[in-house]
Amino acid sequence: MEVNAYMAHKDKASWFVNDRVHTDGKMYAATPFDPLFLMLAVLERCPSIETSFHRRDQILSCESCPALGRTLGALVADFSPLCERKGKEAVGDDSSLWRLDEARVVAWLKTKVEAVVAAMALVSAAAVSGFRSSSARNKKRKRSDELAGFAVALVSDYVSETWAAKLSEAVTGVTTSGDRAAAAKKAKTSASSGAATDADIAPLEDYSKGFKKSSSTASAASKMTPAQKRLSQTNLKG
Repeated sequence: MEVNAYMAHKDKASWFVNDRVHTDGKMYAATPFDPLFLMLAVLERCPSIETSFHRRDQILSCESCPALGRTLGALVADFSPLCERKGKEAVGDDSSLWRLDEARVVAWLKTKVEAVVAAMALVSAAAVSGFRSSSARNKKRKRSDELAGFAVALVSDYVSETWAAKLSEAVTGVTTSGDRAAAAKKAKTSASSGAATDADIAPLEDYSKGFKKSSSTASAASKMTPAQKRLSQTNLKG
């Protein structure tokens, strides 16, 4: 499980729970976490893992993170989503040989992106159910692109810069460059803020058509009293 703590305000925040007030304004969210993300980090630190096959025990006993390797040994039995396996031994057997496979890793990361997009699209669909128009369809396509960028940025937080760039290229066709944190922040802000622009709120039709503007004379006449109207019709020239 992955646990995150959120606080809306740094200084003042509290929660009302039943009949008590909790001054700690943090909200904790626990979500399932795929240990293969950690396994990928271990595989990256294993020498020559992309060029030669290694036994399971060799991978898990990596010198750079031995404690993590021992923990993952109990959590991950199958490396096939990330690695190519050599031999016909049963999965989990220490005699199996594994080699990191870029195509498998990218395909596995894409499934994570697709899961995020599907979850967010489901929420968006529930919010606008029953609304159909050409502009809505165009916005839906634009929204799908935004969700894909958001999902890539979200998944990229759990992998190295190298895999983040390969994932971005595979999903969006664009290779990430520069500071990934700034790019991720921009993508998340664009997808989640929902701020309206001038183009979004501009009317599609001119509803003032068909309405005639009244002249100053007609306006003045409409404001005259009956006595003033009779006086205006009187011949004052004699």
